Amino acid sequence: MKRGVLLCLGLLAGCGGDLTDLEAYVRQVQANPPPFQGQSPTMPSFHRVNYEPGGRPSPFVDVARPGSEARAGRPGCLGPLPGPVPPLARVALDSLSMRGTLMEDEQRWALIQSSDGRIHRVKVGDRLGLFGGRVERIGEASIELTERVEQGMGCYVERQASLSLPEGESL
Repeated sequence: MKRGVLLCLGLLAGCGGDLTDLEAYVRQVQANPPPFQGQSPTMPSFHRVNYEPGGRPSPFVDVARPGSEARAGRPGCLGPLPGPVPPLARVALDSLSMRGTLMEDEQRWALIQSSDGRIHRVKVGDRLGLFGGRVERIGEASIELTERVEQGMGCYVERQASLSLPEGESL
């Protein structure tokens, strides 16, 4: 308790002394005019303009997907993959690496490691990579995929891709 009272007295004793620099600063601030005096400026008036499409499509209507009409009737032109996007199809294929395979009854699974270090189990038919690569075949040391890549005008083409075990790793 005594120590606290002595500390308070010591701090209060430090408050006394020469205040001329503080008084000079207060006089300087009071001498300056306030930053804003008078009324605020008037805002300009704006003219309302109605949108007249004149035969053009409305910019306020949601159109399904640009180019979908152009795709219809073009042979060999595929659309985007249907359905929800699985988690491994949100990751670039080059950030995934094959780590091995598992066999359960007649089902072969591939072990895929993502960039966060997690191991995922995939089977034929699952989708991997940003281009929705569908797993077509799982071998002992590689996975073969078919990706669907956009070529423009709403048209997609399929291409082959693969993931392999890293060099020096074998089962």
